[in-house]
Amino acid sequence: MTGGATAATAVRLRIRRAGVDDAAGLAAIHEAAFAGTGERGWREEEIARLIADDTITTLLATLADGRPAGFVMTRLGGLVADILSIAVAPAFQRRGIGGRLLAAALTDAAAGGAGRVFLEVAADNAAAQALYRQQKFEPVGVRKNYYRRADGSRADALVLLLPIGGGCGCDELS
Repeated sequence: MTGGATAATAVRLRIRRAGVDDAAGLAAIHEAAFAGTGERGWREEEIARLIADDTITTLLATLADGRPAGFVMTRLGGLVADILSIAVAPAFQRRGIGGRLLAAALTDAAAGGAGRVFLEVAADNAAAQALYRQQKFEPVGVRKNYYRRADGSRADALVLLLPIGGGCGCDELS
């Protein structure tokens, strides 16, 4: 188990590719997951457009009864993948779902030929940073005032990198 889950809190999941028909459920998860951060959740139309993009893979974690618990979106571009968002419904946070989704996204990115995975995380989001540290992501930069909060304030984003796979040609990307 990853993400700080214990045997008592772990849940049975199925991880599958999301379709456009999942967009409403994913939008609800995104809105709820980011509600306490001051960031705006993505709308159904935005998520549907991203799911339909053939450079983006959206993996959805569903519970045994079929309810969506979380998702991760990854854009693959040649040797580089970018985690666009990862969100877990608040009722299911801290049960290893985020870690399992992230691991699945990394496996998928490596299978697609990525040698590096990048992501941005809010500098004040300690829980997400802990998840990424568990997977061995390393900070490589800061994007000042990257996130716009609902109250008009701004937050910095840490840019994190994880080399993955073999023979990635990473030297060519430097």
